[in-house]
Amino acid sequence: MNRRKQILRQRGGEVAKAGRMFFEALFSPDPGAFFNEKGKELERELADRRVIIADGEIVDDDSEKPRRR
Repeated sequence: MNRRKQILRQRGGEVAKAGRMFFEALFSPDPGAFFNEKGKELERELADRRVIIADGEIVDDDSEKPRRR
């Protein structure tokens, strides 16, 4: 039960942080600067946690026929 409380507390903190960021982005006088700053902050945080980011792109191929299952 203790582990569940710890997870809920962590998730609650993440939700609160996301709410603050949304509010800050919405009412920021310079949205471009806000997103650049938050992007750099996120990159530093992920580097500290040694997370590997794979850049990629999903491309829909309209010429491909739908497969039957």
